[in-house]
Amino acid sequence: THEKAIEECPVGSISQAEIHRAFLLLYHKLRNNQRSILGIMLSQLQELHDKEVYQQPEAAKLHREIADLMKQNHALARLQTKGCIDSALFIEQKTEIDGQIRELRASLKQYQAPNLTSEALEKTKALLALLEDSEPLQQFDGDVYKEMVQQVTVDNERITFHLINGLRLTERRCDT
Repeated sequence: THEKAIEECPVGSISQAEIHRAFLLLYHKLRNNQRSILGIMLSQLQELHDKEVYQQPEAAKLHREIADLMKQNHALARLQTKGCIDSALFIEQKTEIDGQIRELRASLKQYQAPNLTSEALEKTKALLALLEDSEPLQQFDGDVYKEMVQQVTVDNERITFHLINGLRLTERRCDT
């Protein structure tokens, strides 16, 4: 509301220190529980993404063709290992099959165009990487904050952080 008219905002002013404190609390909770929060979210997003891709009949057909070609490659390798075909024929056939697989995978990419699910999936991976690679914060770090938080909303009782992957996490406000 304050974006339209500050005098209409029902929430009083909030100090930067209070937002920093709330972010640090949120950061440490998320860092300590990243597998149970972001890890589960990541697997659910991946499952949803896969379902979205497989629900497209052309994409499902391409996946089946790739699987069939991979089976052919495997069978070819077994035959070569057993000495049933010579190396030159094996290499020729394997090269041809590998080329077909590359072409099918390139065709498949058009069905995997970025959408909300794939965007949330990639941003969740980025959050996990950030949390895994960083040390626990002793004080507010503006760079980490900018990498994690897209928006903040505040009411009289809570501060809600809207993370880059769409997740919203809330911290209670300090008693003022």
